[in-house]
Amino acid sequence: MIEKQLAELQLKIEGDLQTGVLFRSIYATAASVYREMPLGVVFPQNSRDVQIIVQYCFTHAIPLIP
Repeated sequence: MIEKQLAELQLKIEGDLQTGVLFRSIYATAASVYREMPLGVVFPQNSRDVQIIVQYCFTHAIPLIP
């Protein structure tokens, strides 16, 4: 189910959304000692993308780690 939501989000933004293990592993530590594997990693192109991402995640109860 989450894969479908992430694919839908990718279509709504101009930026890129990566769901592969490599990107998720790289961003899992986020410069901290805690390791939280993200569902995906988003690279917004502009402020509109950021607004869409935040609203989409809120609406679909997808956790967002800035």
